[in-house]
Amino acid sequence: MANRLVKWALFTMLFAFIPITISLLLTYLTGSSKNLFDYNTEILFFTIMISSKSLSDIIGLNMKVKDFVLTVFIGFFILLVLCSSVMYGSLLYGEITQFASDLFRERIFTISGILALISGIMGTVIQIMLSRVEAIE
Repeated sequence: MANRLVKWALFTMLFAFIPITISLLLTYLTGSSKNLFDYNTEILFFTIMISSKSLSDIIGLNMKVKDFVLTVFIGFFILLVLCSSVMYGSLLYGEITQFASDLFRERIFTISGILALISGIMGTVIQIMLSRVEAIE
């Protein structure tokens, strides 16, 4: 179990934070002042990356019959990816059409932060569940 969680933390979570870290670093190095809402895309990328990795791990599980709980998790992670993708598209559309007000970007930031937190927690939960399933087999 510890091996799976260490790999999850090092490779998935750490790599998912790279875009946010680079963006923060570039903002610091250039001395520019970036609004907190300008990090929406990086947060949405984090959610998509964590969710897709969790989906891959569930689907790649060598079980003949998938448990109902795992099926629910698959649907949940697909929903997270779809919501994050739609919000990312909305942000792009808003930037192109200059429709994106500060209130719109603030609300997207709040929702994307919640989705990223849920994705990180649920991704860790699924890794714990999968490590227990693999230990049984």
